[in-house]
Amino acid sequence: MDCSAALELLWRERPDFAFVDTHLGSETCEAVLDECDLQEVRVIVTTTEIIGMPQFVGDRSNVFKPVDVAAVNTAIAGLAAVR
Repeated sequence: MDCSAALELLWRERPDFAFVDTHLGSETCEAVLDECDLQEVRVIVTTTEIIGMPQFVGDRSNVFKPVDVAAVNTAIAGLAAVR
């Protein structure tokens, strides 16, 4: 999936929360994260970055890939607590 497909899905479906990779296709996910913020869609960011999350991720919940089930459960619990 790329950014345009992710944006179209957000506009069409308006999910409760989304897993968004830091890179979608050859693009970064900044536009997708911005749209999630506009639509108040809670986000868990995923990445394979070795050094850490890119700066544009900010303080959003995140997990590193390959994802660990416990890390995903913790991130989802964190989103639920913010509600």
